[in-house]
Amino acid sequence: MKIKTPDNKLTKKKKITTTKDLSMFFIVFFIASFFVCTVLAASSGGDAWKTMLFQNDMFMDFFNSIRDAGAEDAYTARNNIYPPLGLLIFKILGFLIDGNLVDLPNKQKYLLQSDQRAMMIYILFACILILSMSTIINSYVNRLKWENNRKQASYHTLLSFLMIVSYPVMYCIERGNIIIVSMIFTMFFVFFKDSENKIIKECSYIALAIAAGIKLYPAIFGLMLLFDKKYKDAVRLVVYGITAIVVPFIFFIQPETASVATNAHPILASIANNNVLAATGRDSPILNIIENLLSFATKKSKLNFSSVSIQNFIFIFDPKNTSLANAAMFLTEGIAFAALLFVKKKWQQVFLITYLMLNIPSASSSYALTFLIIPFMMFLFDDKGNGYSCEKRPEIDWIYIFCFALLLTPLPILWYYHQDTAREIFNSLGIAYQSKINQVVAGFVYQYMTALVIIEIFSKLIKEKKANNKNKQIEDVEEVA
Repeated sequence: MKIKTPDNKLTKKKKITTTKDLSMFFIVFFIASFFVCTVLAASSGGDAWKTMLFQNDMFMDFFNSIRDAGAEDAYTARNNIYPPLGLLIFKILGFLIDGNLVDLPNKQKYLLQSDQRAMMIYILFACILILSMSTIINSYVNRLKWENNRKQASYHTLLSFLMIVSYPVMYCIERGNIIIVSMIFTMFFVFFKDSENKIIKECSYIALAIAAGIKLYPAIFGLMLLFDKKYKDAVRLVVYGITAIVVPFIFFIQPETASVATNAHPILASIANNNVLAATGRDSPILNIIENLLSFATKKSKLNFSSVSIQNFIFIFDPKNTSLANAAMFLTEGIAFAALLFVKKKWQQVFLITYLMLNIPSASSSYALTFLIIPFMMFLFDDKGNGYSCEKRPEIDWIYIFCFALLLTPLPILWYYHQDTAREIFNSLGIAYQSKINQVVAGFVYQYMTALVIIEIFSKLIKEKKANNKNKQIEDVEEVA
């Protein structure tokens, strides 16, 4: 469309970017990429999908955890790193499977994959999770009331479906990792913690407590209550969290042998016999559990393309320099936290909190990127002045939507039939070849996107301060006049 300016010159009216434009870009990019992945898979007898996504021990995070949870020595001998609530879920699921399979030795654990009952339990488990995630997303988006625009509503339904087949979710399902359960409960908290319905609001607090009870680190999302100055709510959340983490311990702290008269747990028996050292000493069962749980944050890091932590950038150039890698991690964590103190957009707040969590090496696996679905949906549909399709969106949002697309979309290996050549090129450069392009791209894109968010936050802060100073100077001049 052309309009006349005061100078009687014809100019083109600049097109306004809307949420609909961003959504359509993501949808087209996702579907096109998924289509190419499917074509490659069809032309290779399914091998392309395996190369891009799957591993040889499919679902074994699920079945291994069932075996660990069913053992009496789940923490003391198996060195399990799941919090007790997460392990309790697997213990309950183990009751639905043949006990002989649950008790299989480590060398025969893969027999669980070939058992029809075990596989049906996993399929049912995965279906419930996918349905729950889709329902929560749709409930969050539908609060915007799209009844008068069916076409717009259809875009959102399609987006909800695409999240189900997004790369990190499919990777989670392929591994059978319980982190997706933790993400779903965290999503419920973030989306509904401000609900006017008091019951839903309280349920959201309980949901985050359960998420932390399953994977510990989602507890960091509790910062949102502190930033909103809801201190009383934060206290209740802490109580819920402690309950979710501590109470399930009783199912995994084993009693003493039958020869102990009290038949109490070693800790209680030791205290009863005034032997406090046995309860709190180096070999204490409770200390073994705590050491296992904390190992997720203290284990030695190394170059890992499945990780999105900043440490990988150091290890690429200097694989043994853990000191510099750790320094880079703590520095970026500090900068991200500082940006959190000044952020104004809710989606950026959630994105940075997610970064504080995923930047920790042991919590930064590619399937943990499922947590990015939360800030992504808020980026598009946050009703705090950043989500209605009729609103003008800043041009920088095109960069953000492209980054989200790269992080959430299954990316095809376009050079699938030339992998030997690609492997030779990488090996000649001293770099290990990685066929899973999503894992290679994710770390670079995620760190770049985080840097962009932080730069935008501080840039706006500087501009606001300059504007305030200028206004103050004008006011001072007017007062003198």
